[in-house]
Amino acid sequence: MRIVKGYAGKVLRINMTTRQVLIEELRTQDVKLFLGGRGLGAKYLFDELKPGIDPLSEDNKLYFLTGPLTATGAISSSRWMVVTKSPLSGTFIRATGGGAFGQELKRTGFDLVIIEGKASRPTTIFIHNDTVKFIDASALWGKGIDTATLQDRIIRELGDDKIQVACIGPAGENGTLYAAIMNLRRSASRGGVGTVMGSKNIKALAVRGTCAVNLVDKEKLNDITRDVIDAATRHSLYNGFSHFGSSGITALMHEMGMHPVKNFQSGYMNNFAGLTTDNIEQIFVKDVTCARCFIHCGSILKVRDTANNKNEVEGPEYETMWSFGANINNTDLNFIVAANMLCDDYGIDTISAGVTLSFAMELYERGILSKGDLDGIELTWGNHEAARQILKKIVKREGIGDVLALGTKRAAEKIGRSANNFAMHVKGLEIPAYEPRGAKAHGLNIATSTIGASHMTGYAMQELFGIPEPVDRYSVQGKGALTKQNQDKTATYDSLIICGFPACFGWISPEIYAQLLVAATGIEEFGDVQYLITAGERIYNLERLFNIREGFQSKDDYLPERFLKEPVPDGANKGQVFEMELLLRDYYTARGWDIQTGVPKREKLEELGLQSIAKELKVW
Repeated sequence: MRIVKGYAGKVLRINMTTRQVLIEELRTQDVKLFLGGRGLGAKYLFDELKPGIDPLSEDNKLYFLTGPLTATGAISSSRWMVVTKSPLSGTFIRATGGGAFGQELKRTGFDLVIIEGKASRPTTIFIHNDTVKFIDASALWGKGIDTATLQDRIIRELGDDKIQVACIGPAGENGTLYAAIMNLRRSASRGGVGTVMGSKNIKALAVRGTCAVNLVDKEKLNDITRDVIDAATRHSLYNGFSHFGSSGITALMHEMGMHPVKNFQSGYMNNFAGLTTDNIEQIFVKDVTCARCFIHCGSILKVRDTANNKNEVEGPEYETMWSFGANINNTDLNFIVAANMLCDDYGIDTISAGVTLSFAMELYERGILSKGDLDGIELTWGNHEAARQILKKIVKREGIGDVLALGTKRAAEKIGRSANNFAMHVKGLEIPAYEPRGAKAHGLNIATSTIGASHMTGYAMQELFGIPEPVDRYSVQGKGALTKQNQDKTATYDSLIICGFPACFGWISPEIYAQLLVAATGIEEFGDVQYLITAGERIYNLERLFNIREGFQSKDDYLPERFLKEPVPDGANKGQVFEMELLLRDYYTARGWDIQTGVPKREKLEELGLQSIAKELKVW
């Protein structure tokens, strides 16, 4: 049965090798079990990808996804997602982006675009409703064009300012393993999705749609949306977050000892005062927003940096405030803003880029890398110019940059000499801006996330902000169940592809999302919150099974030894370590997974409707 409400109801399959274009119907059963977005991406990736393929080969696939609330008028639902096999970690990866690309993609009449094979030369794909054009992008490839200029040029050449473009920059062209895909100044960043796009010789995906999204009850959806906006804008946290976005939590995280310093060596930073909201206010220009979002948490800031020709840039968010701030022992806000701009221009993940820099800085500090190894650069802590030079080398894959472009895990393997002791990653994905030793559920999520070290697959708001209720962040009791709860709920939200912020702050409840879904789709099961959360659990288990099939084991759910054996030396979390084995056993138990192997038990898979996969487990 074809879906006609809420969903576009169609899948577009593009083979870049043959240039064959197929339009398929979206399967109703897949929608009911996996919702959309991340869930559908996991389902298609699991079903279609052969185990063990090289992520940068023609055999990998790239899935661009929207959700059932995208382009419906529902609030904070314009995001889009990319799913593939990660070249950085080898795991399932999903990366989500903001801006306006998702809304325009849905209006082309497709919920999902699947890109297969490899183009014979650099190509821009242009989807205009159900028409697909392949445009030679050779003139745009290898020229060092920044992603903002590139998007403007493509839109101008196609002659329609309503076109939205998702593109790669020089990092994706050159195969840096943590390249991003950019739309406007927002990105789908983590895990090297831009690297996969570059490996297929795709420079950009441009979309323009005029298809309406049909809804079951548009009036009800609009009424719910108005009520939520009215309540949220009166919430005590709204004004501050609306103005500063996630960068506004930087000082609080530092005060809590959750803002790691010098590659997680320390929990306290001297001269931190340069990174507060007072300093951001001094260079603030204006707020900006994603499509159809009432929060407008983005900020345009002045760039006071003579090495760049631009005067203003969007961002940085909290993660980038850290990755180019405390993480490399830098207190100069101007450099953080400039580094954020460079990463956006190059199309590169700021978390992995910053953590790879701090990794190299610690190796230099310890004498594992010499000045000669670093192409004559003195990569000392807080050295802005040195950091800038290394960042450019990573993007161009020149000298030491060719090694660091592989990410901390693979770079450590190449460098040897105990470098792996200082590589801060899980499953190959660099650890983000939170001290795992200081919040046990938050750290457990980072360790067990299906994409590697990600804070956004199960953010422990309970520990960090006391929302919806405070939890002792140092206690290990019940943290397995709490982590599972947060991860399953996040998988649900990611499958609707809604912005995580309104949900995290409690501005929009699961019950409200259920009402919005029923108003949009008419699928009555979606009105049951527990049904939706169970779908999230199903999705999380399917991602876990993908990783197991790729050879990942329980040992890959471990944080680096620094967190297990070295107590935090200073700051609010002084003396804390991460109780890995105890927490992991608790987590596996809560999940219904084998306590020794971390493999989902047959009865758990059958409970979730994954019987056919349960039968294959012994084969793996």
